[in-house]
Amino acid sequence: MRRRSASPTVRGRRSGPNSSNRGGAETVLSFAPDPVDGGPVAGHPAVTRHGHGDGVSWYVATRPDAEALRTLLARVCREAGVAAAAEVPAGVEVVRRRGPDAAYLFVINHSPHDVSVPAEGTDLLSCATADGGIMVRAGDVAVVREHGTPPADG
Repeated sequence: MRRRSASPTVRGRRSGPNSSNRGGAETVLSFAPDPVDGGPVAGHPAVTRHGHGDGVSWYVATRPDAEALRTLLARVCREAGVAAAAEVPAGVEVVRRRGPDAAYLFVINHSPHDVSVPAEGTDLLSCATADGGIMVRAGDVAVVREHGTPPADG
């Protein structure tokens, strides 16, 4: 006897002419078609995308596993034109904020490993110069005032 999982399994399904729901939403991912894996929603949409005017809405009807969520969020960001402040490993947060006179790169390293983050400027906490990158130790933070970055519009 096969044991039913606690949550339904989501399976990827390519978009196509037969992947629309009522109202024009495109099915991006579906629950597994087999009720043993897909549960009571077997075969139904798990993630939909609906374009309207200049905007797009996404609906996620489940809690995807970590890899599926990363893949989905990468697609959502790519389609929205959102780019990461820097490419960093898992466990490292990077945010860029622009002020009237400069841009600032905030780095928080939650990981147990030291990481090098691409940056040009001065770390305001250590006064170290970031010439192409800055080393952020495990559990540490950096705030880099970036050089050569135009101020925010406005």
